[in-house]
Amino acid sequence: MSRLRKKLSKEKGTAQEYYELASIYSEKKVFSQAIGLFQKALKAAQEEGEENTAPIYNGLGYTYFAQEQYDLAIRQYKEALKLKPEYVTALNNLAHAYEKKNLNAQALEVYEQALKIDANNATAKRRAQSLRRLVSA
Repeated sequence: MSRLRKKLSKEKGTAQEYYELASIYSEKKVFSQAIGLFQKALKAAQEEGEENTAPIYNGLGYTYFAQEQYDLAIRQYKEALKLKPEYVTALNNLAHAYEKKNLNAQALEVYEQALKIDANNATAKRRAQSLRRLVSA
């Protein structure tokens, strides 16, 4: 981490480098730093012509989610899914954010979408089962 941080303080980094450092900050719960770095990763990816930015949007969404900024998280997860519609991790994350906002029918719909892509998705299976009871009640 310190090697990467040192390098990025002296020179412009690649999207991958910003993403890696942002992910480390996110894991360490230093969210303000993580958000800035994810945004730099998106900007660098755009400049590099990198098309696989879905994981960056997902990481940014997770950072907002961890701070209970669910609307911002949802926006980022949807961006990730626009780029990569079958991105199961982003689908699970989007559904979880909907749950936190008590949008249970939408959450269930997204979990079911994830299960169509990966029938063995344990998270989606468990949460969809629980939500089916709530939604049909």
